[in-house]
Amino acid sequence: MTRYYSFSLVLSVVMLCLWLASWVLYDPPGLGDGNGPDLLGILLFFSIWLMALLLLNSALLAWYLRRRLPASILAGKHGIGIHVALIGIYGAFLTALLR
Repeated sequence: MTRYYSFSLVLSVVMLCLWLASWVLYDPPGLGDGNGPDLLGILLFFSIWLMALLLLNSALLAWYLRRRLPASILAGKHGIGIHVALIGIYGAFLTALLR
């Protein structure tokens, strides 16, 4: 279970970084250019839910493993605190983005 948690933690951090970078670097096309809906913008908008589910899965695993008193960070040590920070970053970015 700790191996699955370590994989989930690393995947959550990497995907959160990629998601934040894609939102920051994304330049939407101008309105009225005649190309129809912006598919990349729609994909980035719907990926909000996927990122939330990925972070929730990893946070629930950290909560489950906290009873085992793990020795390393990738085995679950400080897992709840790490996920609180990750979810805080995610939430702060979403509130700034959706305003």
